[in-house]
Amino acid sequence: MNDGSEYSGKTVLVAGAAGGIGSALCTAFAGAGAHLIMLDRAGDDQPDGQLSAGSLASELQAAGHRADFTACDLTRPESIEAALRISLGEGPSGSSGTLDVLIYNAAAFTPTVHFAELDEEQWDTAVRVNLTGAFLLDKYALPWLRRSRHGVILHIASQLGHSAVKGQTAYCATKAGLIHMTRAMAADLADEGIRVVSISPGGTATSRLEHRFGSLQEAEKVLGSKHLLNRLARPEEIAEAALFLAGSRASFITGSDLLVDGGYTAV
Repeated sequence: MNDGSEYSGKTVLVAGAAGGIGSALCTAFAGAGAHLIMLDRAGDDQPDGQLSAGSLASELQAAGHRADFTACDLTRPESIEAALRISLGEGPSGSSGTLDVLIYNAAAFTPTVHFAELDEEQWDTAVRVNLTGAFLLDKYALPWLRRSRHGVILHIASQLGHSAVKGQTAYCATKAGLIHMTRAMAADLADEGIRVVSISPGGTATSRLEHRFGSLQEAEKVLGSKHLLNRLARPEEIAEAALFLAGSRASFITGSDLLVDGGYTAV
């Protein structure tokens, strides 16, 4: 278990802070001592009890953690730039804001349909949120990451970036692109001491799967057996992997994708 000191004094930004994995990431890094910057769309809590990023930030603050939420449209450069200025200051030429870890967890919900039935708007949304959003945020956050001298960019990809399934062309393509973008960015940034890595979770028990399958019980029934461990992941298990990969114990890891998929892609 993390002793709460690994990220003390560090600033960690989580984009896509709401939802199962996003909430688990925020809770884990706040608990490990980070000053947490949370970016997501503005929104209300959901009927299923899922907290908005703003409500989660309030809960973390009430528990004594440093957590700040800023609404951001991750598909719009001007929204990203504004959110970064609000959260981190004016940058190296202005304030002393520094960013140590950037985690991109945002992903669009894509319907399960044959690729020929996927309309252009659904395809474009998947590309803008899953891939272009990561590129834009990484690019505009780079001045703050450079200040840290040991910055880390962590992309949350998917096991479906490694192995395809029927009806998920857009999701599979964008997550595969995110994994390969991670490798290329790692090559670009290695000389600056910035590591770029990704995690590919397997099926994870979140509201996204609940929405897709009607219930988590049905998702477990359909998808659990596709993993060697015969179950879905818990969001907290993905967060634990992120704590390791973004931390000092992983200091010699860059350009790599860590599969946290319960053996989904092993056979």
